[in-house]
Amino acid sequence: MIYLNDDDNDYDTDDENSKYTILEKFNDNNYFEKISIINYYKNLLSYEPEFIGIKNISSGEILKIIETYYRPRTINNKQYKKMYKLNLDQNYIFNNLYIDLEINGNIDIYNVVTNRIFNKIYVNY
Repeated sequence: MIYLNDDDNDYDTDDENSKYTILEKFNDNNYFEKISIINYYKNLLSYEPEFIGIKNISSGEILKIIETYYRPRTINNKQYKKMYKLNLDQNYIFNNLYIDLEINGNIDIYNVVTNRIFNKIYVNY
């Protein structure tokens, strides 16, 4: 039989690598909450014919696109071949998504974000 000392099973909470601040916990919880919200709306959007490829992009990438949108018609000096305009149902989904994420948005922002998502999903968009 093997007997272990008490020191062998101790977890050192003062170890520099194991420190996890309250702010980091809050940021992680907030991030995962946003990801779950985006997953829900991504699933709703996947039933729209234009958004059928949205399952091929991660929710983290969509969150990044939403949080770093650009207003101009170009993104990173790349002109869109066409600007997609959301229909009424898609606008409703995006509006609810932004409300749940507690981010201010409007139809122009939704269209820019949609075009950035299409740019990631589709090769020649």
